Amino acid sequence: MKRERMLNGPGGHRTTAVSSGSGRSVLRRAAIGSFCALAVLGMPVMAARSNMPDRVQAAQFVVVVNVENPIDSITVDQLSRMFLKKIRQWEGGRAIQLVEQRTTAQVRRSFAERVHRRSASALAAYWQQQIFSGRAVPPPERSTDREIVDYVRATTDGIGYVSPGTPLGAGVRPLRITP
Repeated sequence: MKRERMLNGPGGHRTTAVSSGSGRSVLRRAAIGSFCALAVLGMPVMAARSNMPDRVQAAQFVVVVNVENPIDSITVDQLSRMFLKKIRQWEGGRAIQLVEQRTTAQVRRSFAERVHRRSASALAAYWQQQIFSGRAVPPPERSTDREIVDYVRATTDGIGYVSPGTPLGAGVRPLRITP
């Protein structure tokens, strides 16, 4: 036996709920249908995200690590979480030693927008909140690409980013970024 009843939907709109018997199968089908509709609607968004390495490659920075670091590649999400100190250890359990560009550097703005998908001012607000709540402090800053490279060279578990074309020299290598 089918039963219909009127419900208040989102935004005060009226919607009809149909149930048969326990009502669970219809609700379950409706939920699956909604999920499928969202999946279809979300496909263009997913396609855009699959191009993320191209977007990051087009960005004006190169992520660098010490040559002793065994990691070959990193996802954009992992990179963001590392620099937000949400991931604090490498896979082997060693502490990640981050180094950040100065706040006024163009490469830092590019990194924030491409990796974190936030503006530099939004990241500043994030760090203010972290500091005020006692959860974390931002990574140490260096003034130049050369200082970033020197820090990473001297720090086995170091990771940073520099402008493209920055000479890396011995002891530092670029890290491949994947989706």
